[in-house]
Amino acid sequence: MTEELREQSKNMFIRSFFQRIFGVKIRYLSFFVLISVVMLISCKKQVKLSPTKAKTPFYNIYLDDMRGMEHSFRSLRGKVVFVDFFASQCTRCLYIIPHLKKMQTKYRHKGFVVLGIALESPKQPMLRSFVKYLEIDYSIFIASKDIFEGKTVLGRINRIPQHQIIDRCGRIRKRYIGVMNPTILQQYIEKLLKESSTCH
Repeated sequence: MTEELREQSKNMFIRSFFQRIFGVKIRYLSFFVLISVVMLISCKKQVKLSPTKAKTPFYNIYLDDMRGMEHSFRSLRGKVVFVDFFASQCTRCLYIIPHLKKMQTKYRHKGFVVLGIALESPKQPMLRSFVKYLEIDYSIFIASKDIFEGKTVLGRINRIPQHQIIDRCGRIRKRYIGVMNPTILQQYIEKLLKESSTCH
Protein backbone atom coordinates (compact mmCIF):
# COMPACT_ATOMS: atom_id res chain seq x y z
CA MET A 1 0.00 0.00 0.00
CA THR A 2 2.82 2.32 0.89
CA GLU A 3 4.50 1.62 -2.45
CA GLU A 4 1.23 2.32 -4.25
CA LEU A 5 0.84 5.68 -2.47
CA ARG A 6 4.42 6.58 -3.28
CA GLU A 7 3.82 5.74 -6.97
CA GLN A 8 0.64 7.83 -7.04
CA SER A 9 2.38 10.72 -5.32
CA LYS A 10 5.26 10.48 -7.80
CA ASN A 11 2.89 10.48 -10.77
CA MET A 12 0.97 13.45 -9.40
CA PHE A 13 4.22 15.36 -8.93
CA ILE A 14 5.37 14.63 -12.48
CA ARG A 15 1.95 15.56 -13.89
CA SER A 16 1.82 18.83 -11.98
CA PHE A 17 5.41 19.61 -12.97
CA PHE A 18 4.73 19.22 -16.69
CA GLN A 19 1.44 21.08 -16.40
CA ARG A 20 3.27 24.05 -14.92
CA ILE A 21 6.02 23.95 -17.56
CA PHE A 22 3.78 23.52 -20.58
CA GLY A 23 1.08 25.72 -19.12
CA VAL A 24 3.54 28.60 -18.91
CA LYS A 25 4.81 27.91 -22.46
CA ILE A 26 1.27 27.77 -23.81
CA ARG A 27 0.38 31.06 -22.11
CA TYR A 28 3.51 32.74 -23.52
CA LEU A 29 2.86 31.24 -26.95
CA SER A 30 -0.70 32.51 -26.95
CA PHE A 31 0.55 35.95 -25.92
CA PHE A 32 3.08 36.10 -28.76
CA VAL A 33 0.53 34.85 -31.29
CA LEU A 34 -1.89 37.56 -30.19
CA ILE A 35 0.78 40.27 -30.44
CA SER A 36 1.81 39.04 -33.92
CA VAL A 37 -1.78 39.15 -35.18
CA VAL A 38 -2.23 42.69 -33.84
CA MET A 39 1.02 43.82 -35.49
CA LEU A 40 0.04 42.29 -38.84
CA ILE A 41 -3.35 43.99 -38.76
CA SER A 42 -1.84 47.36 -37.83
CA CYS A 43 0.86 47.04 -40.49
CA LYS A 44 -1.76 46.20 -43.11
CA LYS A 45 -3.62 49.39 -42.23
CA GLN A 46 -0.54 51.60 -42.22
CA VAL A 47 1.28 50.36 -45.35
CA LYS A 48 -0.07 51.84 -48.56
CA LEU A 49 0.61 49.67 -51.56
CA SER A 50 1.52 51.61 -54.68
CA PRO A 51 -0.99 50.91 -57.46
CA THR A 52 0.20 48.84 -60.43
CA LYS A 53 0.94 51.11 -63.36
CA ALA A 54 -1.38 50.39 -66.24
CA LYS A 55 0.19 49.37 -69.52
CA THR A 56 -0.38 51.57 -72.54
CA PRO A 57 -3.15 49.98 -74.68
CA PHE A 58 -2.20 48.94 -78.19
CA TYR A 59 -4.18 51.68 -79.93
CA ASN A 60 -2.58 54.36 -77.71
CA ILE A 61 0.97 53.49 -78.73
CA TYR A 62 2.94 56.12 -80.68
CA LEU A 63 6.13 55.20 -82.53
CA ASP A 64 8.45 56.95 -84.95
CA ASP A 65 9.13 55.60 -88.40
CA MET A 66 12.61 55.49 -89.95
CA ARG A 67 12.31 59.12 -91.03
CA GLY A 68 11.51 60.25 -87.49
CA MET A 69 7.81 60.92 -88.12
CA GLU A 70 5.49 59.92 -85.28
CA HIS A 71 2.57 57.58 -85.97
CA SER A 72 -0.37 56.47 -83.87
CA PHE A 73 -1.68 52.91 -83.84
CA ARG A 74 -5.27 54.18 -83.64
CA SER A 75 -5.61 53.80 -87.40
CA LEU A 76 -5.18 50.03 -86.90
CA ARG A 77 -8.43 49.68 -84.99
CA GLY A 78 -10.55 46.89 -86.46
CA LYS A 79 -7.61 45.20 -88.19
CA VAL A 80 -5.65 42.03 -87.48
CA VAL A 81 -2.07 43.12 -86.87
CA PHE A 82 1.11 41.08 -86.97
CA VAL A 83 3.94 42.77 -85.04
CA ASP A 84 7.45 41.61 -85.89
CA PHE A 85 10.22 42.64 -83.46
CA PHE A 86 13.59 42.44 -85.17
CA ALA A 87 17.08 43.89 -85.52
CA SER A 88 19.24 44.18 -88.62
CA GLN A 89 22.01 42.16 -86.93
CA CYS A 90 19.60 39.28 -86.19
CA THR A 91 20.09 36.61 -88.86
CA ARG A 92 17.17 34.50 -87.56
CA CYS A 93 14.87 37.49 -88.10
CA LEU A 94 15.36 37.22 -91.86
CA TYR A 95 13.45 33.99 -92.36
CA ILE A 96 9.91 35.22 -91.68
CA ILE A 97 10.12 38.48 -93.68
CA PRO A 98 9.44 37.11 -97.20
CA HIS A 99 6.41 35.22 -95.84
CA LEU A 100 5.10 38.37 -94.13
CA LYS A 101 5.32 40.29 -97.39
CA LYS A 102 3.31 37.62 -99.21
CA MET A 103 0.70 37.40 -96.45
CA GLN A 104 0.14 41.14 -96.32
CA THR A 105 -0.36 41.21 -100.10
CA LYS A 106 -2.77 38.27 -99.91
CA TYR A 107 -4.87 39.40 -96.92
CA ARG A 108 -4.57 43.20 -97.00
CA HIS A 109 -8.07 43.58 -98.44
CA LYS A 110 -9.44 41.56 -95.50
CA GLY A 111 -7.89 43.85 -92.92
CA PHE A 112 -4.50 42.27 -92.26
CA VAL A 113 -1.53 44.53 -91.49
CA VAL A 114 2.14 43.76 -90.80
CA LEU A 115 4.27 46.06 -88.65
CA GLY A 116 8.00 45.75 -88.12
CA ILE A 117 9.47 47.24 -84.93
CA ALA A 118 13.26 47.61 -85.04
CA LEU A 119 15.08 47.35 -81.72
CA GLU A 120 17.83 49.73 -82.77
CA SER A 121 18.50 53.32 -83.72
CA PRO A 122 17.23 54.58 -87.08
CA LYS A 123 20.65 56.22 -87.54
CA GLN A 124 22.23 52.82 -87.96
CA PRO A 125 23.10 52.55 -91.70
CA MET A 126 22.72 48.78 -91.51
CA LEU A 127 19.00 49.11 -90.72
CA ARG A 128 18.31 51.07 -93.90
CA SER A 129 20.36 48.61 -95.94
CA PHE A 130 18.47 45.74 -94.30
CA VAL A 131 15.07 47.17 -95.26
CA LYS A 132 16.21 48.09 -98.77
CA TYR A 133 17.93 44.78 -99.52
CA LEU A 134 14.91 42.71 -98.40
CA GLU A 135 12.51 45.09 -100.18
CA ILE A 136 10.28 45.31 -97.11
CA ASP A 137 7.05 46.94 -98.20
CA TYR A 138 5.27 47.07 -94.84
CA SER A 139 5.67 49.78 -92.19
CA ILE A 140 8.84 49.80 -90.09
CA PHE A 141 8.89 51.62 -86.76
CA ILE A 142 11.61 52.26 -84.19
CA ALA A 143 11.17 50.85 -80.69
CA SER A 144 10.60 53.63 -78.16
CA LYS A 145 11.80 53.88 -74.57
CA ASP A 146 8.39 52.62 -73.42
CA ILE A 147 8.76 49.54 -75.61
CA PHE A 148 12.20 48.77 -74.19
CA GLU A 149 10.98 49.29 -70.61
CA GLY A 150 7.86 47.16 -71.10
CA LYS A 151 5.40 49.97 -70.39
CA THR A 152 2.98 49.00 -73.16
CA VAL A 153 0.71 45.98 -73.55
CA LEU A 154 3.37 44.53 -75.85
CA GLY A 155 5.48 43.88 -72.76
CA ARG A 156 9.25 43.91 -72.35
CA ILE A 157 11.03 42.57 -75.43
CA ASN A 158 14.11 40.69 -74.26
CA ARG A 159 14.54 38.21 -77.11
CA ILE A 160 14.21 38.32 -80.89
CA PRO A 161 12.86 37.29 -83.25
CA GLN A 162 9.58 37.81 -81.46
CA HIS A 163 6.11 38.05 -82.95
CA GLN A 164 2.81 39.23 -81.51
CA ILE A 165 -0.58 38.97 -83.16
CA ILE A 166 -3.27 41.52 -82.33
CA ASP A 167 -6.95 40.88 -83.05
CA ARG A 168 -9.50 43.37 -84.39
CA CYS A 169 -10.20 44.63 -80.84
CA GLY A 170 -6.60 45.42 -79.95
CA ARG A 171 -6.06 42.32 -77.82
CA ILE A 172 -2.85 40.33 -77.99
CA ARG A 173 -3.94 36.86 -79.03
CA LYS A 174 -0.56 35.25 -79.53
CA ARG A 175 3.07 35.79 -78.55
CA TYR A 176 5.83 33.78 -80.15
CA ILE A 177 9.57 33.88 -79.54
CA GLY A 178 11.75 32.36 -82.21
CA VAL A 179 11.21 31.45 -85.85
CA MET A 180 7.49 30.95 -86.45
CA ASN A 181 6.22 28.33 -88.86
CA PRO A 182 4.68 30.24 -91.84
CA THR A 183 1.98 27.61 -92.46
CA ILE A 184 0.79 27.69 -88.85
CA LEU A 185 0.95 31.48 -88.90
CA GLN A 186 -1.20 31.69 -92.01
CA GLN A 187 -3.82 29.37 -90.55
CA TYR A 188 -3.98 31.44 -87.37
CA ILE A 189 -4.29 34.71 -89.29
CA GLU A 190 -7.13 33.30 -91.41
CA LYS A 191 -8.92 32.25 -88.22
CA LEU A 192 -8.65 35.75 -86.71
CA LEU A 193 -9.77 37.43 -89.93
CA LYS A 194 -13.02 35.46 -89.78
CA GLU A 195 -13.83 36.75 -86.31
CA SER A 196 -16.25 39.59 -85.79
CA SER A 197 -14.89 43.10 -85.36
CA THR A 198 -17.52 43.83 -82.70
CA CYS A 199 -15.64 44.45 -79.44
CA HIS A 200 -17.08 44.25 -75.94
